[in-house]
Amino acid sequence: MKKRILAAALLLFPIVLPAQEGRVEVRYEAVETLTPEVQGLMEFLEVYYLKATVHGDIRGKKWVLWAHQVENGEISSRPLVARTMEFADTTASFTFYAQAKDSLTGYVRVVTPNYATAKIPYSIDSGNGTEYPSQYILMETFPERPYDTAQDIPLAAFTTGLVQPMDFEGRKSLWIDFCGLRDAHADPKTWQERYHVPRFVYFSLRME
Repeated sequence: MKKRILAAALLLFPIVLPAQEGRVEVRYEAVETLTPEVQGLMEFLEVYYLKATVHGDIRGKKWVLWAHQVENGEISSRPLVARTMEFADTTASFTFYAQAKDSLTGYVRVVTPNYATAKIPYSIDSGNGTEYPSQYILMETFPERPYDTAQDIPLAAFTTGLVQPMDFEGRKSLWIDFCGLRDAHADPKTWQERYHVPRFVYFSLRME
């Protein structure tokens, strides 16, 4: 009898759990989705392209896009535009263009749903102890677990990969493993500590 009374009480007074923030998914399109003519032009100009499309419970959310320069284990962060925008739909695209000026400087331009930036310079280090300058690319930033709207959501990074040893024709050498870094599904703020990635920049979305 007591068990029945308790069950009835639970039906009358259901347990209230904390509301979960809306889930967010990021999908990527690389240069291969563009026309062959555009791909050829970008290859000639050595410009990298990556589109990150955000899907989820974002309509009406205020947002700011942040740039994070990572160097010597320190992260210097600043918003690309110092005011909040608002998502008008449940889908929003952020398109990144990047180009290495030299071994120490790279330019990144971002096109958002509300504005486009100029080419902004960031510090890179394509020397980083390798025999030949290592390439910097625009890389996807896959998450360790699904995002929600309360999180800082990394969208893209202009970075090199993991420096890996190799034997080539009996000679010790190094190669750059981009897939190993991308597929680690690690937050970019941990890349230097965990993988010793040289200085790079990444971009993240913050909502409120």
